[in-house]
Amino acid sequence: SAYFPLESRFLLNKGRAAGIKPGMPVVAVEGLVGVIQNANDSSSYVLLVSSPQLRIGAVVQRDASPAGLIRGENSSKMVLEISETNANIQAGDAVLTSGHSELIPGGIPIGIVAEKVPFPEFGTVRCMVFPNFQPGDIREVVVLR
Repeated sequence: SAYFPLESRFLLNKGRAAGIKPGMPVVAVEGLVGVIQNANDSSSYVLLVSSPQLRIGAVVQRDASPAGLIRGENSSKMVLEISETNANIQAGDAVLTSGHSELIPGGIPIGIVAEKVPFPEFGTVRCMVFPNFQPGDIREVVVLR
């Protein structure tokens, strides 16, 4: 596989011949790596969870934590936006997939909350999230079907 940092994606050496299709989640030991962006017969591109092009439903691992959308800013930082200003979120909390997707199951680790910034005038909270992995460190992944 090859990593393309400027495109926030990497090339996987498996493709349609192995049953891989766009939209399938890609995980590693650390958690969600990204989703299949496109595939040909023998390879596919994985768009990283930290890509600004990708939006994924996510929750903070706390009792009754509301779901929000997480998007990447760069390979080392993501933003989780939640439409509830009173959300009980703290730095160090784990961020997981929400399960509000047809293709991505809930409970897959994504990252860790670094900072919570409320925006009461907009009725939202933004959390800066560090991903659970550095893209260059990923060696093996599993594509979930």
